[in-house]
Amino acid sequence: RVRGARRANGGRVSRGTAYSLGTRIFLLSGALIAASMATAVAITMVRARQVAGEAVTRALDASQAAREGFERQRERQLRLISRVVASDPSFVAYVAEADPASVRDLLEQRRQALGCDFALVLDRAGRVLARTDRPGGAGLDLSGRPLVTESLARGEAAEVWREDDRLATAVAVPLLSGQQVV
Repeated sequence: RVRGARRANGGRVSRGTAYSLGTRIFLLSGALIAASMATAVAITMVRARQVAGEAVTRALDASQAAREGFERQRERQLRLISRVVASDPSFVAYVAEADPASVRDLLEQRRQALGCDFALVLDRAGRVLARTDRPGGAGLDLSGRPLVTESLARGEAAEVWREDDRLATAVAVPLLSGQQVV
C-alpha cells in the first residue's frame, strides 16, 4: 500500500492533500515573507500618516503665525495712517466747517494717497459725518459698534470690522476736534 494514498472506488489509489516537505517549506517561507511585507507596509502607512499630520500641523502653525504677524503689521500701519490724518490741522478744520459731501471728497483723496481700504469720519456721538465706502452714509449711528465705543472711551481702538459680508482691520483715532477717524 502507498503511504498517504487512499483507495477510491474501483480500487484506484489517489493522492490526498499531503505535500512533500520541500513544498511545505516553500509555502511556509512564502507565507512568512508575505506576512512580513504586509506588516512593513502597514507600519509604513501608519508612520507616513503621522509624519504627514505633523507636517500639516507645522504648516498650519506657520501660516497662522504669518497671518497674525501680517494683521499686527497692518494694524500698526493703519494706526499711523489714522494719526497722520487726524493730526492734520487743515483736515480737522475742513471737517469742522464743510458739508458731508465735501468732507467725503477730501477723505477719499486722503484714503487713496495713504493706501487704506475705506475711511470714515464720525462725530463725538458716533454718527457718520462722511465715509468713503458708501456714498450717502452720513448720519448713520455707529455708536454701538465696539470699535467706536472703545475709541470714544479710550481715545484709540482697533478691531476687525465686519460690515455686510466684508471683514477689514479697522482703527479709530480721535481728530483734534474730538471727532473720530475710522
